[in-house]
Amino acid sequence: MDSERRPITTGVLISFASLVVIIAGLKTASPIVIPLLVAGFIALILSPPLFYLQRSGLPTWAALSIIVISLVLVLTTLTLLLSVSVEKIASSLPHYEARLTEHLGVAKVWLDNKGLNPSHQDFTALVDPALAVTLFGRLVNGFGNILANGLLILFAVLFVLMEASAFPAKIRYLLPRPEQSLVHLARFVDTVKTYLVIKSVMSLITGAGIALYLIVIGVDFALLWGWIAFFMNFVPYVGSLIAAIPVIVLTLLDPGPDIALLVALVTLPSTS
Repeated sequence: MDSERRPITTGVLISFASLVVIIAGLKTASPIVIPLLVAGFIALILSPPLFYLQRSGLPTWAALSIIVISLVLVLTTLTLLLSVSVEKIASSLPHYEARLTEHLGVAKVWLDNKGLNPSHQDFTALVDPALAVTLFGRLVNGFGNILANGLLILFAVLFVLMEASAFPAKIRYLLPRPEQSLVHLARFVDTVKTYLVIKSVMSLITGAGIALYLIVIGVDFALLWGWIAFFMNFVPYVGSLIAAIPVIVLTLLDPGPDIALLVALVTLPSTS
């Protein structure tokens, strides 16, 4: 009986150790892995217009040039937008920290009036204003770090698109029955493309709608929140929620709960 359990236990330990090694490796290589994953995702989105241009009669180099130039313009616009927004947010962080401290003081007075009388140290330890503001800054900087690797992303996208253009020819050369394999591959690729196109359009509508709404009600950094909503909408289940929390928290601090409620009414339904 013990001899039967040992192989199972050993296998579980080996699997767990392998998982730990993989996670540690991904964390160590995250500065390279994350931009490459972003590049692969962008390449999947850009492959339909690339193939459309090729079917329209353009040579591969011309179609790739149009796609790459368009991508450079988009990345440049995003980089400028984020750099300006991050700079403004960084200069505004002391203001938001002061507002958070002020709200915590009001909450403490309210609790004192109710007879709860929390100590100042315990109350501030529950929500550290400096830590909360720092975490928010890291969230915004995370998007900036991805775009800071724009050159790596650009070359990776170019490489993937070049390989995608030549992939059918390589399949025909390598496989004994290439047409059958290409049919299954084309079916799978078409399904993925359809999903990505629909998801991209819906994400664009969501991001643009949120940005326009925030501009109308006078929320700071509306374009930044719109872009974050667009990108995070691709993350299943929790992406839109993650994008909604920072803007709700900041509007709760300044201008106040009334505007934060208006923001929540629009951003939170988009998470469903």
